[in-house]
Amino acid sequence: MKDHLCKLTLRIALVLFAGTMFYNTSAQWVRKKNAIKSRSELAQTVVYNSKIYCFMGFDSSRNTIPSSEVYDPSTDTWKSLASIPSSASMTHQGTLLIDNTVWHIGGRLGKNPGPLTSAIWIYNISTNTWSRGPDVIDPATGKTLPIAGSGVVLLGRVIHIFGGFTPTACTNDQDKYHLTLDVDTWLANRSLPAQWKNNLKPMPLKRNHVSGVVLGGKIYAFGGQLDHDCGSATEITYCHVYNPSTNSWAKLPSLPSARSHAEGSTFAVDGKIYMVGGQGSNGGSTDKVAIFDPAGNYGAGKWVENTTLTLPYVNEGLSATILGSKFIIHHGGRGTSKYPQKATYSRTVTRMPVYKLGFPSECLSFTTTTGKVVKGNTWLFTIDGSKSYTTSSNAKWLTVNKNASGTATQNAVDIGITVNASGLSPGTYTGTITATGISGGTTYSSATLCVKLTIQSSTFSVTNIKATSGRTYALSTLRIDTTVYTDRTYQVTHVPSNLNGALFIKTPNADKYNSSSQLLSFSINQPAIVYIAYDPRGTTLPSWLSGWQKFAGTVGINDPKIDHMNLYYKEYVAGVVTLGGNLQSPAAGALDNYFVIFVPVANTSLQRAVYVVSKDNTLERNTTKQITSDERVSFNVFPNPNNGGKIFIKGANFLRHDTINVLMKDMYGNTIKSVIMKTDDKGMLNNSIEINNVIPKGSYVIKAISGTGIIQQKLIIN
Repeated sequence: MKDHLCKLTLRIALVLFAGTMFYNTSAQWVRKKNAIKSRSELAQTVVYNSKIYCFMGFDSSRNTIPSSEVYDPSTDTWKSLASIPSSASMTHQGTLLIDNTVWHIGGRLGKNPGPLTSAIWIYNISTNTWSRGPDVIDPATGKTLPIAGSGVVLLGRVIHIFGGFTPTACTNDQDKYHLTLDVDTWLANRSLPAQWKNNLKPMPLKRNHVSGVVLGGKIYAFGGQLDHDCGSATEITYCHVYNPSTNSWAKLPSLPSARSHAEGSTFAVDGKIYMVGGQGSNGGSTDKVAIFDPAGNYGAGKWVENTTLTLPYVNEGLSATILGSKFIIHHGGRGTSKYPQKATYSRTVTRMPVYKLGFPSECLSFTTTTGKVVKGNTWLFTIDGSKSYTTSSNAKWLTVNKNASGTATQNAVDIGITVNASGLSPGTYTGTITATGISGGTTYSSATLCVKLTIQSSTFSVTNIKATSGRTYALSTLRIDTTVYTDRTYQVTHVPSNLNGALFIKTPNADKYNSSSQLLSFSINQPAIVYIAYDPRGTTLPSWLSGWQKFAGTVGINDPKIDHMNLYYKEYVAGVVTLGGNLQSPAAGALDNYFVIFVPVANTSLQRAVYVVSKDNTLERNTTKQITSDERVSFNVFPNPNNGGKIFIKGANFLRHDTINVLMKDMYGNTIKSVIMKTDDKGMLNNSIEINNVIPKGSYVIKAISGTGIIQQKLIIN
C-alpha cells in the first residue's frame, strides 16, 4: 500500500511538473491589446520608428481587406491607417520598407483565389497616403508580369524578386526569373517605365510562399510550397542562400520540418534568422519557432527549434518581430487562414545583438593596364541595427566614389570603388578599404574589404609553355616563310591578315598522334582569341575542340600532302589555358599536328593588316604599305540606346567577302545571340539583328570576330 501511494504521488508530481512546463512555455506569452481587425496571410513585417505596420490580409471569408493598421508597443495601442483603393486590395504581395515608404509588389487581388497582379502600390508613412508605383515588367517581353507568392527583398537600393508563381498559381511556380530593380533609377524619373532586369541566377528550386531575408549581405530563401492552387499543395523544407558577390545560390541545411506561409514572421536578429509559425505538412499550421544560425555547424549553417518560444497556438500567415527585448506576434490564421485572428502577444527575450559593420568576405578583384581607370561596387552592411560610418583606403590608387560615408543597415548600402592605375607598373597590388562607425552611440566593430589589382603589361605575352609529352614547343611570330613545327621544315605560304605577325606556338609534329586530354598548357596575360590551325584531313575533331568556332580563312603551309590548315577559334580570359592532344577521342583523320595562334582582344577600332590583301584575301609576301586612318576598320551599332526591336550593324574596311561572327554578350560574358554575317566585295558590312523585345533591358556588348580581328561596341537596351 505504501509503495502504491508513493507511485501515485510520483505520477501526480510528474503530471503537475509536465503541466507546469507546458504552462510556462505558453504563459510567457503575454496577451496585449487586440488589433482593430482580424487578418491572416500577412506579407513581410514592416518596422518603422519602433512601430509595427500591418497591411491588408484576408478576413474570415478570405476577402482581401483594404484597410491597414499600425501597432505601437510602447503604448500598447493600435491605430488605423488609410485604406488602399478597394480594387487594389491584395494579399500574397512582397512588402518592403524603402526610406519612409512601404512598397507592395505584385500579389493577388480580391477574394481568394483572386487573379495575380503586376502592380506596385506605395504607402507613404509620413503622409498616410497611397500612390501607384511602377509595374513589374518581364524584361524579355517588355510586358507586365503578374507575380505573387515570391521572395522579395531589398539589398542596398536594389529590389530582388525570386520564386513565386506567374501568371497563375497552379503549376506555375517559377525558376525563370530573378528580377531586380534599382529603386533610385526609377525614383529619378517616375514617368518612365521601371528598368527591371533578369540577369541574375534564379533560385535553384521553384516554389511559392518562400520566406526571404537579407543578412550579412546575402539573401536567404527558406521553405515554401509547391502547386499552390492545385488542390494538392506541398510544403517543403529546402533552404538556399544567394551570394551577390558571386551571383550564385548555395543549398543550406533543410528546415526541421516543412513550412510555408511564414513570410511575415521570418526575420533576422542577433545574427540569426527566426521563422515563426507557418503552414506545415498536409496544410496544418505550426506553433514552432525555428532559428537558423549561419555560423553554426562550422559555417555550414544550423537549424534549431526553440521549444521555449512555442507560440500560444498554431498559427500561419502571422506577423512577428523582435523589438528591443520584446518578441511580438500578432494576427495570422489560427490553424488555417480561414480563421483570422486579431490577438497580439508579447514576451521578453534575452538579446545578444551583433554590433558590427561588414563587407562581403570575397575580395574585390580588378584587372587592367597601366593608366586605365576602372570601377566596381560592393556592399556595406550591419548585422543588427544601423550605424553611421565613414570609409578610408590604404592605397593611393584605391578610392571610394559612392557612399564614402553614410548610414549602414541590415539591408546594406551600395559602395562604389574606383581604381586608378595611372603610374602603376605591371604586377599585382593589394589594397584595403576600411569602414569605421562614427557619431557616437553604440560602438560597432569596423569592417575591411580587400581589393586585388592586377596590372597587365600593355604588350600581350604568352608564357609558361609546358607539354606533357616532353617534346619541344616554342613561341614564335607567324609570318610567311616561318616554319610551323619545331621538328619539321614546313613553312607558312599564306596567312589571314589578322593573324599576320601574331604570336604562335610552334609544336612538334611528332605529337600528331597524341590522344591525351591535357597535352599543352600556357599562360596569357590578357584576354585573347586563341586560334588552332588543324589538319583539314581530320574527319572528326578532338573533344577539346568542340564548341570552338570555325574561321573563314586558312593558314597555308608547304607540306607536300596538304596546302593549308583549317582554323578554329575561341576567346579566353587572361590566365592558364590547357589544350588536349591532336587525336584525343573522338578525333580521326588528322595526320599533321596542330599549332596555336594568338590575337589579343582589342577594345578600340582595329587597323587592317599592313600587308596588301590579294583577291583571295591572303597576304602576299613583300607587298607592304602603310595604312591611313581612313583604312581602319569601322564598326557601328545603332540605334543605341535601343528600344528592343532591331539592331542595325554597319562596318567598313573589313576583308572583302569575309565571314563575320557577330556575338551579343551580356555583362557576365554570356552569349545571348550569335549571328553569321558576310561582307561585300568592298569589305563593307550592312546587316541587322532581330531581337523583337525578347532581350532583357540592360547593358550588352556587340562583338564582331572576323578575318580582320575583333572589334566591339557597348549597347544599351532600354
